[in-house]
Amino acid sequence: MKSMVTIFFLISLVMPLSAQTVHEVFDGESIQESINAAAAGDTIRVGEGVYTGTLTLTKKLHLVGAGDRDSIRIMASGTGVYFSSGSNGSSLRGFTITSSGDQGVYIHHNGSANPYLIMNNVIKDCKEDGFLSGNYFDNVSLFPTVVLINNVFTGNRVGLDANGNPGLTSAQNVFVGNDSIGVDRFKGLSSADSILNNGNGDGFGIRILEGGTVIGAVISGNQGNGVYINDPNVATIRANQISGNSGHGIFTNGGGDYAWKISNNLITNNGGNGLFLTYDQDFNRICLTEISNNVFYGNTGAGLLFDEVYFGGGTVGHSGDILVNNNIIANNTAGGIDRVVNSDVWAVNDVNLLYNNVYNNAGGNYLNGFSAGYGSLAADPQFTNAAGGDFSLNSGSPCINAGQPSTSFLDLDLTRNDLGLYGGSWSFAQYFNNPDGARVLRLKLSNRFVRQGETITIDAEGLAR
Repeated sequence: MKSMVTIFFLISLVMPLSAQTVHEVFDGESIQESINAAAAGDTIRVGEGVYTGTLTLTKKLHLVGAGDRDSIRIMASGTGVYFSSGSNGSSLRGFTITSSGDQGVYIHHNGSANPYLIMNNVIKDCKEDGFLSGNYFDNVSLFPTVVLINNVFTGNRVGLDANGNPGLTSAQNVFVGNDSIGVDRFKGLSSADSILNNGNGDGFGIRILEGGTVIGAVISGNQGNGVYINDPNVATIRANQISGNSGHGIFTNGGGDYAWKISNNLITNNGGNGLFLTYDQDFNRICLTEISNNVFYGNTGAGLLFDEVYFGGGTVGHSGDILVNNNIIANNTAGGIDRVVNSDVWAVNDVNLLYNNVYNNAGGNYLNGFSAGYGSLAADPQFTNAAGGDFSLNSGSPCINAGQPSTSFLDLDLTRNDLGLYGGSWSFAQYFNNPDGARVLRLKLSNRFVRQGETITIDAEGLAR
């Protein structure tokens, strides 16, 4: 997967590449004293034990837990680990971090592209955020490059406050059981994260700001909306499992010029609508918003609901359209595709409904001015086992090869688009279990013939998560 190649490349930049001094700290000793004594680039190995107080890094260092992360604990009344300006390129691996009064980990800005690596930690029970990136208090626009991999954020007020940092990459982290929000103010890349059971009734799983991309995540059981897209110009929500949240699966709210891509998501059994699109009428336009190859199934509200959506005319001058194609919208309680009655939805015809299967929605398939578009179906999609969570298509499904015939929508095997999750070039199977089994799509070798000691590079893309 291309996103993961980028992640592993970033890891290589922050790992020590040459011999540096290794300092060892044992239970009862001071980690901070070793930090102060170390030279930039050194590694500090910390043994099992409980270490109290804030750790402050002012230079590039690598803090490594030498054992089970659950048995190497940093407990602070303020921030647990503070990376100040000048510590860029540091890494933190293998700790459990708690804070009774502030953030678990706080990375201050410095504008450097040399990334931080935060990997394989548990950050829990922090009064404020488990993790804060960027200089929030000075309200500046410089942010560090940060890579978060395989961490657990739990029991915090907010699991991760990205603070609008576009240089943050989050991969295979678990945000579970945080009091208010799982992930907030996110602008970077999230790949294969799990955002579960966060919030106390008025929060949400993840809030996306401008440029945020969420791919391959499980967003489930959150109190409030699963995904909240808050006024971004560009956002990508692709190949995620968004289910069982108490509010809407995806809720959008904003105004301005937009290019949103919502594709190949499984959006099921949420307490509100599958996708609820609403915008601020005082801003400009919606443009190039595409909703493709999703499954909206079993949501308490409608599959798709529009409210205060502007297209032509209006206060500032609205234009553009929304493309809704290749989706399966079935078995939703309040309807298939609907708009809020008496809402200001301009030019319903500019919601282009093409090649969708809208079927068996209790409140009606098309409501309040919407009607089936060209190439649409109203047939049982014949999922393999919807009750068991398998939304792949049986061999006899009418949704196979029933999507957009345009070459830009072809499936990975270059056949016509299948409606639903596994259709198009960004199949759900790239991030979740592939019903056809794992298979490599492409291998590329560089330097095919090498001498001993030289390097051969293999670049691969496949369909296995």
